[in-house]
Amino acid sequence: MKRHLVFLGVLLLMLSLAVGVSSAKLYTVVDSGQTYIEYQDEDGVPLLIIDDDEGVTVTSSTAWYTLFDDFMWFTEGDIWATTEDADKTGTDGIMDVVGGVYQNYCDGDDNDESYCISAGESFKFATGKKLWFEARLRVDEANTDDANVIVGLMDNAGADALLDNGGGPAASYDGAVFCKVDGGTKWQFETSNASDQETTAEVAAYADDTFVKLGFYFDGATSITPYVNGTAGTAHTISLTGLEEMHLFFGIKAGGTNEESIEIDYVLCTQLR
Repeated sequence: MKRHLVFLGVLLLMLSLAVGVSSAKLYTVVDSGQTYIEYQDEDGVPLLIIDDDEGVTVTSSTAWYTLFDDFMWFTEGDIWATTEDADKTGTDGIMDVVGGVYQNYCDGDDNDESYCISAGESFKFATGKKLWFEARLRVDEANTDDANVIVGLMDNAGADALLDNGGGPAASYDGAVFCKVDGGTKWQFETSNASDQETTAEVAAYADDTFVKLGFYFDGATSITPYVNGTAGTAHTISLTGLEEMHLFFGIKAGGTNEESIEIDYVLCTQLR
């Protein structure tokens, strides 16, 4: 129960950022003799329910669906499928870090890569379907500035989600991603409808061997706003025409002759049904 309450507090904070503090509200509701607190957006849609009748229980509202992984364990083929080049020597697995952190390596040949991809394409930017994404991660580069890193939502996520030689995200996909590229020292943010792409080349500075929180909010219309460590960046505008469903994913790609790894604390994506 304690873990659920911690997660609830984190999610309430993220949702308050996503829908705007001034527009999201807490309500006390009495229904069939039970008293509970309901967190609603500005349209009156329930986001989460806290039921405090005869002890504390926590229930996510079915108005939203969520994929949340805190990486207390990792079973290949369960939530995530790994697509990667062979022959890496680093051992993927849960690290001895408070809170749960999963470390995923790529092989050390230049442009070798590894991606962890959600089992299904379960999210889609669509009219009225607000969405919040957030991940907390860290990269300790084996060679200065060499690593390529990506996290976010992408349809058909897989090999060459990050292009070779520091080329950034794929030239055509549906989604929204954060990335850091070979030779770069900045976090980039990109939204994409096929080949119609908008890229912020510097949404924040990249700090090696330091955890960072990367998030974005889709307003259910055409705006996607990036957040880095809780600070909003400049919103992107995306056309919804022709967009496909997307995987939640994260990955690492070598930019030299060293194996690189991504350490991911948690990843979350929640969307209005």
